[in-house]
Amino acid sequence: QILFEIGSIKIISRLIDGKFPDYEGIIPKDFKITTYVNKNDFKDSIKSSSIFASKLLDVSLDFKEESLEISSSNQDIGEYKNKIPAKTQANGQDVKISFNYRYLLDGINSLSDDNIFIGCNGESTSSLFHNKSDKRFLYVLMPIRLS
Repeated sequence: QILFEIGSIKIISRLIDGKFPDYEGIIPKDFKITTYVNKNDFKDSIKSSSIFASKLLDVSLDFKEESLEISSSNQDIGEYKNKIPAKTQANGQDVKISFNYRYLLDGINSLSDDNIFIGCNGESTSSLFHNKSDKRFLYVLMPIRLS
């Protein structure tokens, strides 16, 4: 056991027997699509699109060569579309992926650089977000499957 004591606060912990899950297996290493976007532009666009999100809280990211299109639609409210500049490498393919905007904003808010990296492989695999200059903090996010 270990005890941490700071003033009147005491934290006691003990070592747990067992094997820690292999988290590295879910972190994607290679990507079909990579892009760099301005964090503030991306965050503002996600916040705006969240107003028009459906009950699934989904926003869609459409990766284009020179831009990233953020969109959402709700039959009761309307729809939202916005393009922000992006440096995307997608091997000539356009890919549209939907995410829960709350989880997406959690990841964006955790990043500290002005420009962030987004790497994905398609609509059904996890995507990776990290700072452009510092890859020590990784945010892995699964897309929403819309049918």
